[in-house]
Amino acid sequence: MSKIDSSIVNISLPVISKDFNITTSEASWIIISYLLILTCTMMLFGKLYDMVNTKRFFIAGYIVFIAGSLLCGLSINLRMLVISRVVQALGGAVLNIGAYVMVSRFLPENRFGWAFGILTAVNAIGVSIGAPIGGFITVHLSWQWIFFINIPIGLAAILQVLKSIPNETAHTKNPIKIDYAGAILSMLALLSLLIALNLGDELGWFSLPIILLFLGFAVFAFIFIVIEKQSPDPLVHLSFFRDKGFLFTLSATVTALMILSGTSFLMPFYLESIMGLTADKVGLFILVYTGVFAVVSSLLAGRLSDKIVPARICAAAISSAAFASLFFSFTLSLSGYIFIIIFFVWLGTSLGFFMPSNNNQVMRHAKPETEGEISGLLSTSVNLSFTFGVCIFETIYSHSNNILHGFRNAFIFGFIACTAAMFLSFASIKSKSSR
Repeated sequence: MSKIDSSIVNISLPVISKDFNITTSEASWIIISYLLILTCTMMLFGKLYDMVNTKRFFIAGYIVFIAGSLLCGLSINLRMLVISRVVQALGGAVLNIGAYVMVSRFLPENRFGWAFGILTAVNAIGVSIGAPIGGFITVHLSWQWIFFINIPIGLAAILQVLKSIPNETAHTKNPIKIDYAGAILSMLALLSLLIALNLGDELGWFSLPIILLFLGFAVFAFIFIVIEKQSPDPLVHLSFFRDKGFLFTLSATVTALMILSGTSFLMPFYLESIMGLTADKVGLFILVYTGVFAVVSSLLAGRLSDKIVPARICAAAISSAAFASLFFSFTLSLSGYIFIIIFFVWLGTSLGFFMPSNNNQVMRHAKPETEGEISGLLSTSVNLSFTFGVCIFETIYSHSNNILHGFRNAFIFGFIACTAAMFLSFASIKSKSSR
């Protein structure tokens, strides 16, 4: 559900921008608002999954997501659309975390990689379906229907959940209290950081609002750490981060996946403004990338990560993604579509190996009573990376000398980010916990 929605919205951003008469920077808030709320609420919802009935909470996520989709389709201006995306994101956060929780809760550890490979493929299929459908709807109907289409899909998904997910009581034997102070402080810290990153270029990095936002992030983060150390039942057990393998893996997640979100955000603009494609044809091009991603993750990567150290696969895969980004940065000005297709196949293969292996590696650190908490941390890291990617790629693109230089500079940054993730993955291999 969430991946279909993301891909449909990305495809339609240029059309929505024209309809609302907004800039590329303003249009980015349609994506960023969704990612902000996802990022800021996942740790809390992850904790709740360790407390409540998994099935009921998952269904509640669908209901909120469907309601948010309806409001998005009825939006008459950018402000209303962004607020509706916030509602949609609350449901999306519950759905994203629930998928990871159910894999680790209902399957044996020696099948985690296989399951995460399928889960990654299903996400990619959602993107694959969303891109061409989003392009078709945008061209032949209107962009509002990219949100309305979530309603029947969501209702069908609820029926499937009722049929397939086991009934259970609260997962833990001992009752867990919600760490409200930690939840509020973590949200305030992340909101301060991400808003500052998004507005820093527009308002000036040394402007008073941006300085105050960064200061707020530092203060909220410091108080959060102090409170979590003292809490008998914290939102996040900071002891997780003493495990170098876990720390390096999460850090690699944040740096690696910026290329995924940055590519998803900028490629529709590149294919439409430089290559002259219509929205429906853009969707077909992106289908190449997501199709390769789905096949690799479901048929190869997941099962492979059950047999060898997942960190080794992550290191090799993200190294490949780095060179794919560098390749595209030097070929994007050439005529024809062959280099675009090569890039999509190359990047899709690389990230198809990285994602399920990375998820497998992280979730192996979870105990039965911390499955939701670890899932929340993983999902927060993924969506933090997505937000960073959109913010940084948009900033680099919009402040280059011309359009082509903007695209080239953005993907050179993607090469740098993937290279950093490669070193972090190698560091996790050397750590004792990854062996």
